[in-house]
Amino acid sequence: MNALKEDYEISEDWEGEKYIGLTIDWDYENGEVHVSMPGYVTKALQQFRHETPSKNQDSPYPWNPPKYREKVQYAKGDDDTPTLDDKQKKFIQQVTGKFLFYGRAVNLTILTAISAITSQQSKPTEETMKRVKHFLDYCVSQEDVVVTYRRSNMKLTGYSNAGYLNKPKLRSRVGGHFYMSNNVEHPPNNGAVLNMAQI
Repeated sequence: MNALKEDYEISEDWEGEKYIGLTIDWDYENGEVHVSMPGYVTKALQQFRHETPSKNQDSPYPWNPPKYREKVQYAKGDDDTPTLDDKQKKFIQQVTGKFLFYGRAVNLTILTAISAITSQQSKPTEETMKRVKHFLDYCVSQEDVVVTYRRSNMKLTGYSNAGYLNKPKLRSRVGGHFYMSNNVEHPPNNGAVLNMAQI
């Protein structure tokens, strides 16, 4: 600490309540720790001038409704809406960059949406922008997220899933939620050590 203070202005937090933008609330009595990023989404939405939703959203990404009675279900075809200009492209990249950190840190529900939008951000279209607006509406509509990690006997537990050819251009999706648990047979949920949501 003394060596750092010679060259840098630093702060000290011996309670361990702040770390890389995370707010950490320790509950030693119940063997839990609660991690959150209060105000992060509000500031991000102010930055992107999206503080009021055009419509309340309970899903971070639009879904493709199943076609009942059809034996074969195809992924949605190629997006043929007009391509966006460089300014709009940069906006989409800023949104995904800003929320990717938040998603990995505390709000795992947005990772699938971020992954899907990111896969389109090199050549974004009007449909991509529509999905970004839908995503921002979702962020406005939700409360701040708090992730709770519970003390356990450190047995690694995982749930995984994959969708085959469910994205355009013959792409598939994989997802996984990995955490520590006391019980391997009937594991209660716990804060994740790793989450995957990838095309």
